[in-house]
Amino acid sequence: MKLIKEFVENEKIKQCFLINSVTKGVTTKGSSYYNVTLQDASGTIEGKKWEIIEGDENTFKIGNIVEVEGDVLQYKGGNQLKIVSGKICDDK
Repeated sequence: MKLIKEFVENEKIKQCFLINSVTKGVTTKGSSYYNVTLQDASGTIEGKKWEIIEGDENTFKIGNIVEVEGDVLQYKGGNQLKIVSGKICDDK
């Protein structure tokens, strides 16, 4: 597992994070998306989930541990995660 502070641009990520905060936004074209703050032991990263699907409202809740799959992008001088999918992490 790689820590958030070690992420580099263009990396593909698939691992579990704590959902620190979630807000729902609307694009200029009227589509809904989520702004998500993900957290691990090294810090936080902002993420965007541009395509909300059925069940996402239960997955992306503050306090949940979610396995996130996405791509690390550069945005305004910092890393951001483009979230492709997420599911509740299995207890292991």
